[in-house]
Amino acid sequence: MRIELGEIETTLVQHQQILESAVVVKNNKLNQTLTAYIVPSQNPPTKAEIRDFVLEKLPKYMLPNNIIFCDSFPLPASGKIDRNALATIVDDSKDTNYVPPSNNLESEIVQILEDILDVQKIGVQDDFVELGGNSLIAARLVAEIEDKYQQTIPISSVFQSSTPQALGKLINQEEASSTPKSFIPIKKGKSSPILFGLHNLGHGLELYRPLAKNLNHNMSLYGLSSFYSNDSDDPHPRDISALAAYYAHRIKLVQPEAPYHIMGVSFGGVIAYETARILTSQGYEVKFLALIDTFLPGQKSAAQILPLKDRIVGHIKKIGTKGVGHILDRVKWRTKYILDNAKANLYDLKWVKENFVDSTSRSFETTEYIKRKKEYQEVNRDYQINP
Repeated sequence: MRIELGEIETTLVQHQQILESAVVVKNNKLNQTLTAYIVPSQNPPTKAEIRDFVLEKLPKYMLPNNIIFCDSFPLPASGKIDRNALATIVDDSKDTNYVPPSNNLESEIVQILEDILDVQKIGVQDDFVELGGNSLIAARLVAEIEDKYQQTIPISSVFQSSTPQALGKLINQEEASSTPKSFIPIKKGKSSPILFGLHNLGHGLELYRPLAKNLNHNMSLYGLSSFYSNDSDDPHPRDISALAAYYAHRIKLVQPEAPYHIMGVSFGGVIAYETARILTSQGYEVKFLALIDTFLPGQKSAAQILPLKDRIVGHIKKIGTKGVGHILDRVKWRTKYILDNAKANLYDLKWVKENFVDSTSRSFETTEYIKRKKEYQEVNRDYQINP
């Protein structure tokens, strides 16, 4: 996914309370993050308002992780913004939504999150996902908590107790989540119905976060992912039929009575379809089923691999429009693919994994994704979608 910094900057200054903006890419412990420097009007918007404004116009991966207010931008003699000097600016703005830590534990959790996310001035009521957190970063946070407090918590707890304040209470064991580990409450409504959002390639529950802000205030939204659970009956994370049976059972545990409302994105859409099929075969009504960016049931398979002839024709057409650049891009892609596969095989060696591999690093996540794709093809070799 290509990130256009200029497009983000242009979008930001469309906000009536923002005069100027500059966006830079930073590298934290795990990946690249986006920091937006804002020169606001006399009546500055809150950071939450800025995030909501950006999400209305741009995809989530272009949402800045960190927003820093400043009076003006550093300008050298050339008149262009000195982007290197921007990094020295400290966020001392007065965000009305900012709630400071109230004890040492909350301060320590905030410090861990600021280091991992490379975000300044995190409040104890700031949400982990809205700050840019994802499953990979959650794994790092769990590892940091275990190392510092000698306490192991499941990754699901980071999403269920998604603020520094809630995590502090969890570490102190003041609160225990009653929600099953595979469920992540994204939005808690005041009444029914509950909308169940199934996982996207095992993760991706953060994709449902923008949707939550546009749902009726009475509706609840629960994300489901077996990746967050360590139950004895956890299915293989790529076995469509087993995952559907697993989710159908757990949906009934949370909501015993029909009708059910289910949705899924990409790979999760296929699982959502199979889950709905199981529920209806058991006599339950599925009132709403949404498949987003998903292969249709009529295609008879979870994924379509084009025949060699069609792929060659496709490459010839792209060479005709893109020229030699397309060949170079494919060579780069193939080289990276071979190297990543070699690394994935190397990481399987126990001695290498124990001594040289950081299981929460971006490199490790890439190799795990490669292995998951292979496993997906293997466990679903004979799978066909039945209407």
